[in-house]
Amino acid sequence: MRVKRPLSGVDLLKSRLKKGFGVFIALEVGFAAAGYWAFRKINRDQEFRYYLHGNWPTVLSTYYGFCNQLGEEYRQIEGRDLEVWRRR
Repeated sequence: MRVKRPLSGVDLLKSRLKKGFGVFIALEVGFAAAGYWAFRKINRDQEFRYYLHGNWPTVLSTYYGFCNQLGEEYRQIEGRDLEVWRRR
C-alpha cells in the first residue's frame, strides 16, 4: 500500500491553480448563459421591457444602446416600445 505524502509547495500551488482555473471557467460559462438568457428575455418580451422601463431604466437603456449597434431592424425596437407604452 502506498502512503500519500503531503504536497510540496510547487505541487500544492499547481493543484490550487488547476482547481481555481476550473472554478473560473465554470463561472464564465454560467455568466455567459445568464447573459444570453437575459438578452433573449428582453429581446422577445415587450412586457418585460416595460417592467425594466419602470424599475431598471439603466438596464433598458443599455439594451437599447446595444441594439442600436446591431442594425436597422433593432433600432426600431425602442420607438415601437415607446409608441405602445404611450397608448396605455
